[in-house]
Amino acid sequence: MSIKSRNFLSFGMIFLLFLIFGTVQIINLTSQVKQLEEIKEKTLQSALLADQLKLSVVQVQQYLSDISATRAQDGFGDGFKLAEAHSKLFYRDLEKLKELHPTEAKELDAIKVSFDSYYEIGQKMATQYIQAGTEKGNEFMPLFDKNSLDINRKVDDYQKKYLSSINQSLQDIHDLMNKNKMVIGILGGIIFVLAIIISIFLSRSIIVPLRKLMDATETIAQGDLRQSIAIRSKDELGTLARSFEAMRTKLVDLIQQIKLTSEHLTAASEELTAGAESTTETTDQIANSIQEVALGTEQQLSASQTSSQTVSDISSCINQVAASVQFVAQLGSNAKDRASIGNEIVHKTLEHMDLIRNKVNTVSDVIGKLGEKSKEIEQIISLITQISDQTNLLALNAAIEAARAGEHGKGFSVVAEEVRKLAEQSSNAAGQVQQLIEQVQKETDNAIKSVSEGTTAVYGGISLGKQTGDAFEDITKVIQDLSAHSKETTVAVERVNKSGIEIVEMMNSIVDTTSTSALNAQHVSAAAEEQTAAMEEITATARSLSFTAIKLQEMVSQFNFIQQKSPTSRSGEMNTN
Repeated sequence: MSIKSRNFLSFGMIFLLFLIFGTVQIINLTSQVKQLEEIKEKTLQSALLADQLKLSVVQVQQYLSDISATRAQDGFGDGFKLAEAHSKLFYRDLEKLKELHPTEAKELDAIKVSFDSYYEIGQKMATQYIQAGTEKGNEFMPLFDKNSLDINRKVDDYQKKYLSSINQSLQDIHDLMNKNKMVIGILGGIIFVLAIIISIFLSRSIIVPLRKLMDATETIAQGDLRQSIAIRSKDELGTLARSFEAMRTKLVDLIQQIKLTSEHLTAASEELTAGAESTTETTDQIANSIQEVALGTEQQLSASQTSSQTVSDISSCINQVAASVQFVAQLGSNAKDRASIGNEIVHKTLEHMDLIRNKVNTVSDVIGKLGEKSKEIEQIISLITQISDQTNLLALNAAIEAARAGEHGKGFSVVAEEVRKLAEQSSNAAGQVQQLIEQVQKETDNAIKSVSEGTTAVYGGISLGKQTGDAFEDITKVIQDLSAHSKETTVAVERVNKSGIEIVEMMNSIVDTTSTSALNAQHVSAAAEEQTAAMEEITATARSLSFTAIKLQEMVSQFNFIQQKSPTSRSGEMNTN
């Protein structure tokens, strides 16, 4: 059962009790109001009218007795009129009682009959006293007194009945109020006890799982990812715990992937370093060979210049010219052999450079994948931060609802505060992981930049290697030309006497060609030195890449994610309903 459902059910029970309580109160108040209205509109009116009836009877008796005693002398002759006026009041009030109590018409008619007899005898008695004297009047006095007692008794009985009804209604209201107080006490006690039970139940069902979940998140925050979070509840806390378990599992998979990638990166950087060092050694050999070629070319240039001078004095130095030509031919053969060797070395260098380029591309792909994994981690951390923000917002809403609930919401307010703290801790943990990921991405970007620069340097080295190969091919062609010229010089020496001018021109051509060869050798030597410097930069980049991979492994080693099979392992189980 979800927290929302439990809250609705718990507070719904309290609301139902309050509803019952209010309903009972309304019923009791309605009953009291009806009784009071009955007293006001009928019972009290009836008692007052009965009192007026009694007053009218007394007044009629008083005025008839007075006129009988005074014999209607001057100033006392209005007794009949006043008695008649009060008799009319009696009949009027009697009719009102009939309207209020139609069911009591017989009883009221009996009172009317008694009053009629009482009033008639009273009038006869007063008339006899006035007209016939005291003796005649005294004959009616006992009957008049008897009828007076009868009518007064009936009116008194009627009045007492309604006074008793008023007292009974008031007693019923008093009893109902006492009963209402008892019901209020019982329902209030039940609501109070139920509220305490519900508060304890809600607190235990929320705080206990939250504490276990907080312990699990603190363990994860410390870098220990080995402890799984077992969930049995099906409420919002269970959903939150399952989300944390999914996050932990993904972090374990991600860190394992980072570890594996860093190991591959370390191995690839070591291979790249070895290849770069081998290429550097090969390039040094090429540079040394080119320096030897340059030295031989300079020697060839010197010999050519000497031969040119010798040809100028051909008549006296013909033997020296022949020796110089043979020496030039020998140097050309040696230079050709060295150029062939240099060309093979350049081809091998190009092959190594291609191998280095493939390794660098492999490292670049691995680092690119590492960057993509880091972005996936960023997305996961962003999701955790959103969950923490939503949890914090829910905690704030819960705190507001708890504040509205007053005393009954204090326990829920504590729960809301614990939820808010949990959200803040989750957000802080996500921020720390985010900082780690940003460091990894920064190092990855540096590695990508270094590998990119290394790739550029490798392509530059390949280009320079190709230029070096082209230069060696030019040297080979030049040496071949030099050999051909040397043969022609030999023929020219044999015909020196006939072709002296042609020999001088040929020697001048040899001098120019040799100068060009020396210049090309210098260019090739400079290119070899540049290639050596580029390979040194590649070596430094490979070492930096290896250092970055080692640092990445150290960062990954801060997390423990290998499950330990131990009977004392804490599983962080939560069982709430």
